Amino acid sequence: MPASAPSHRPAPDCIRLRGVRQHNLQGFDLDLPLGRFVVVTGLSGAGKSSLVFDTLHAEGQRRYVETFSAYTRQFLELLPAPRVDRVENIRPSIAIEQTNTVRTSRSTVGTMTELTDYAKVWFSQVAGCVDPATGEAVRDDHPPAVWEQARARLAQRPVVVAFRVVRPASLIWAEILAGLQAQGYLRALLPSPGGGHAPRRLTELATDPAPLGNGDQLLVAQDRLALTEDHRARFLEAAEKAYQFGRGELELFAEEEGHLVSAGRYSRGLRSPVTGRVFRPASPALFSFNSPLGACPRCRGFGRILELDPALAIPDHSLSLAQGAIRCWESEVYGDSKRDLLRCARRQGVPTDVPFSRLTDAQRRWVLEGEPGADTEGGGGPDAWYGLNGFFRWLERNTYKMH
Repeated sequence: MPASAPSHRPAPDCIRLRGVRQHNLQGFDLDLPLGRFVVVTGLSGAGKSSLVFDTLHAEGQRRYVETFSAYTRQFLELLPAPRVDRVENIRPSIAIEQTNTVRTSRSTVGTMTELTDYAKVWFSQVAGCVDPATGEAVRDDHPPAVWEQARARLAQRPVVVAFRVVRPASLIWAEILAGLQAQGYLRALLPSPGGGHAPRRLTELATDPAPLGNGDQLLVAQDRLALTEDHRARFLEAAEKAYQFGRGELELFAEEEGHLVSAGRYSRGLRSPVTGRVFRPASPALFSFNSPLGACPRCRGFGRILELDPALAIPDHSLSLAQGAIRCWESEVYGDSKRDLLRCARRQGVPTDVPFSRLTDAQRRWVLEGEPGADTEGGGGPDAWYGLNGFFRWLERNTYKMH
């Protein structure tokens, strides 16, 4: 009989529990779907913890620990095997104790299980940078990367590694050329009438700088070599030096029909080749919601925003400022702000004994917005009014500091 074609078993779609008898559970079967959010509810004593923690988590953790070597297992806590006939498709699990001692508004499941620490390191390694001006990827062209790219296009061909020198307005070319020669450089690359560039000795340019004209840039040859495997170390050293003296940029030139033509410009770090903008390399903190670097600048990683609702702050417009129209300041805690308002209102000529609704639009706007440049820290002068909005900005900043 001919052999039948091998059958492909479908991917498991659930965790299968058979004969669960842990603690007060009475030997039942259960299928839990994978990739779904599952909630276990029930009366106190119904066996929720026995099922979730003492059966599912215990078996998943036990099988995961058993994948390590005997040496590693001695350092890991192994939960006792649950009383169950059979468990299929179980996954490694993470459990959070029901008695949580962490009391901070920044705590999440990810922080308490430390999963976010691994995710942040992973994201920082695989993250890519995109230039917002062009939509193109921005890469860090470190010397080994330049070598690989050049070898892929110009293998075995001779190339010139060069860097660009920018002349400061306070110096003349003769001074710069003398400095380059003192460091051992011999040639520069000047534009050729026939196209491309041509090498010129620095000694000739020092004697007759006319070919440099009124330009403020000069390409200096760092090294000339063939892109063969034997020259890899030499190329990396030349690229490193070119980056050092070229302020993080270098340029390759290849020989074509007696001229040197540009074979690519490279930059160290995440620098846009079009705009020159430099980007910060990805780091784990960039992907952390509770780090100043990665947190949302609006909510600062808390996921909530304190905003002023004038209808709640000033619910009764028939009251005057002196009578407590601004309700949130009718307390001992923030009573200083009311006293600041009344003092500044007298100086500004804003009436404090008439209903808030009878104030002019400009006066009401002054109460809410305050004076230009004023804040609760004394900006705009010690007597400047910071406004109700300024008070809420101060409250928001200090609320985050307290957490």
